[in-house]
Amino acid sequence: MLDAPDHSIVGTNNLALAEKFFSDFGLKATFSEKLSEAASSILYGIDRSCQQLMMRTPGTVPGIRLVETPHKTPKRDPLDTRGYAVDIYARNMATAVKHAQANGYQTLPLANWELDGKSVQECRVLGPEGLSIVLIDGDIKRPNIMDKDASRDFSEIGAFVNLVHDANLDKDFWTQRGGLTELRNANFDGTPMVAMMELPRANLQMRFALYWSGADAPNTAKVELVSCEVSPVGPLIPLLPLASEYGPIAFKVDVPGARAFAQRVIQDLEHTSFAVACLEGQKREVVRAISPAGVAFELWCRED
Repeated sequence: MLDAPDHSIVGTNNLALAEKFFSDFGLKATFSEKLSEAASSILYGIDRSCQQLMMRTPGTVPGIRLVETPHKTPKRDPLDTRGYAVDIYARNMATAVKHAQANGYQTLPLANWELDGKSVQECRVLGPEGLSIVLIDGDIKRPNIMDKDASRDFSEIGAFVNLVHDANLDKDFWTQRGGLTELRNANFDGTPMVAMMELPRANLQMRFALYWSGADAPNTAKVELVSCEVSPVGPLIPLLPLASEYGPIAFKVDVPGARAFAQRVIQDLEHTSFAVACLEGQKREVVRAISPAGVAFELWCRED
């Protein structure tokens, strides 16, 4: 079974600019390495060796891996299927918004709503190359690194968010085939999200689904799928190449028979061939695929 997602790939034309964006919200560079020309071609459709930089929030697992790509940020409509954002908790929303603006980022109007009777406040921060971070405050916050360190204003990544046409299309995939647990799968009124998500109108029915390894897992990051009743059916983002934007969600597979397990997960899905590549200095076999709902993901296999 899959563990929680380890990181998200982010394609970028400017490593320094993308690194600054994520570092402004608590992530730090932890490992820099070259991806071979062969692996770059198979996984990302890039015909040369490319630089990559791993970033993680200190003391936590979920991360961002920046991958240098020559492919520009494509034009996307607000609800197109794609990697959309990462969710990060803020200690105090007003302070977090001022911090984002002071660092030169645009913040969209706050979304205020309730979930299970608990308050939720969200702010979408727009970064370079079409990147977004969604800051979350309110009673909804789950345990996170800020609970252990009063000096921090931001948590680790709580969820890797993907927009899809229909969040229900992946229900069986992530649970039955991937072995993750469904935390939530519910409809909600999109009215509070109109400005934050640039929706076409109020009163749209939306759905979000969350999958994770459980509250007691070392890594509690979630795969999050969001869909809307007017989400376009297609076209889905092609498997290749990696553009300058959010890319696949990556999972480490560190079990006996890792490659065989990965082959079962990607069976009948669009996928690349396996490539040999290093991830944080460890040699692994990796494959990239697209889930039934259109979520791009990678499986980094190492036989323990």
